[in-house]
Amino acid sequence: MANELTPMMRQYREMKARYPEAILFFQLGDFYETFFEDAELVSRELEITLTSRDGAPMAGVPVRRAEFYIQKLLKRGYKVALCPQLEPPGKGKKLLRRAVVRVLTPGTVIEEGALEAERDVLLAAIWPEGERLGVAWAEAASGQIWAEELALAELENLAARIPVAEWLVPEGFALPLRPEGAVTP
Repeated sequence: MANELTPMMRQYREMKARYPEAILFFQLGDFYETFFEDAELVSRELEITLTSRDGAPMAGVPVRRAEFYIQKLLKRGYKVALCPQLEPPGKGKKLLRRAVVRVLTPGTVIEEGALEAERDVLLAAIWPEGERLGVAWAEAASGQIWAEELALAELENLAARIPVAEWLVPEGFALPLRPEGAVTP
C-alpha cells in the first residue's frame, strides 16, 4: 500500500507512525489537515466536515483558528501533535519539509490563550507500590510541584481536591477511579 501513496501521504504516514497516540495536525497550506482515523475522530469531536483526498478520510481546520480547535480537543482529553510546513511553498518544489514541533496534552499546555483563568492546569503522575501510591502533581504555567504518599483507597479524595487535567500512570496500571482529566500511560 505504501507504494500507492503520494509522497505527501507517505510523509504524513511517517509522521503519524512516530506519534500514534496523538492526533496529527499536518499543515497543507492554510489548513492543518487530519487523515484516516484522526480525521474521523476530529470530524466527530469538532463537528466539522469529513471529506476525502485520494480516497483517504480528511478533516481540517484553518491554521489561523487552530488554537481554538486544539483547545477543544485538549479539553476532551486528546493529545495533538503539531506538524507545520517548515518552508514556504515554491515553484517546482515537490514535497515541503514538515516536522512535528510540539505535542500538546491536556496537562502540559501553558499558552496564555489556552489557560482558563478560573482553573490551574495540573499534571499528575502516579507510581503504585503495593497498596500505596506515590503521587506528584505540578502546575504547568508556574512550575509549582507537590507530592504525597497515600493509600490506594485515598486516591479518590485526592482527586476530588485537585482538578487534574492529565494523569500520567505506569503502563498497565488501571486508575481505581474515573478522573475528570485525561489518563496517559
